[in-house]
Amino acid sequence: MKDIASEIYTLDDIFHDGWGVFLDIFRKCAPILFVCAFISTLLGESVIARMPFEEWLAPLRKGDNGDVMVLKAQTQLSAYIQMLFNFFILNIAQIATVKFAEASVTRRETTTGEVMRETFRRYPRVLGTLALGGLIIFGLTLLLIVPGIIWNVYYLFAMYVAAITSLSGKKALDYSKSLVKGAFWRTLGYFCCINLTAGLVSVLVALATASLVNLVPAQGQIVAEAASGGVSALVSVFTFSLGTVFFLNTAYIRRNKA
Repeated sequence: MKDIASEIYTLDDIFHDGWGVFLDIFRKCAPILFVCAFISTLLGESVIARMPFEEWLAPLRKGDNGDVMVLKAQTQLSAYIQMLFNFFILNIAQIATVKFAEASVTRRETTTGEVMRETFRRYPRVLGTLALGGLIIFGLTLLLIVPGIIWNVYYLFAMYVAAITSLSGKKALDYSKSLVKGAFWRTLGYFCCINLTAGLVSVLVALATASLVNLVPAQGQIVAEAASGGVSALVSVFTFSLGTVFFLNTAYIRRNKA
């Protein structure tokens, strides 16, 4: 077994240690993730259901393929609304998951109360860091697509930096970038493998829960959708467990080289 603080991890090492972290923290993180995802999805679906999309998007029906245009616009607006709720609510659970994962990797005993206190303490700085990173990536993408993609990779560690270290804002983004530089393709490839694995599981979970949601009467659809969102969110424990292992190993190695 490799030492995470002194030996560079391969993808196999990250999956091996990350799986151990996942098993260690799942029962602690699952209730927090489910509740946050349930509330976020419930609020999002409730707001979307009350939005006067037909009235707002009526001008689009006058053009060619009007119904298709309206459907696309409504789907996009609904996704943005849900993303907004996820950003403010689901991030609470995600920060907590990273903190639990950090404690597991460093073999530090911690309680749920301690983790949640630390989560809410770091919550504003994490949101500020992610919002700033998102604005930078969005601006670069508007100018040229390739720089936007590159900076998106540079900021892959931003969440972990803001949740674990004392850095936030531009300093956290710069630190994330410094960790990626010199290992751009390795970082991109590893995160793609982690997210692809989690994505495949998410699809299977979504298909299973969608079948159950369809059995629920119309008046209970929103609550059923929220419960489905809560179950689907549990997959992120795996994603953040492996991501935390990858971040800590990269940070330790970079510190040792300094």
